[in-house]
Order: sequence, then structure tokens, then C-alpha cells
Amino acid sequence: MTIISNDPELWPLISGHRVYSYFVVASSAAVVYDWGKQKWCSWMKSLVSNVPILV
Repeated sequence: MTIISNDPELWPLISGHRVYSYFVVASSAAVVYDWGKQKWCSWMKSLVSNVPILV
């Protein structure tokens, strides 16, 4: 059950939790982006190394 409180004493805690949540989401997005970029680069390397050079 959700507890709804308008107690100003809890506002710093809520604000801190929100900042932490944004940090977790941004960090996760950066990791996924980097992982995808790394996979793309390794895929391109394998593709280029398996294609004969036509001159």
C-alpha cells in the first residue's frame, strides 16, 4: 500500500532518492550504449577481416 505524506521533514530524503535514481538510470544508459558500441566495432572488425580486398 502506498503511503502518502506531505511531511516537509521527508523532502530531503525524497529529493536524495530522486537524484540517486537519475544517477542509476544515466549510468545504466551509458553502460548499455558503450556495450552496444563495442559489439558494433567487433562486428565490423570481423566483417572487414573476412571480406577479401578488391583492388
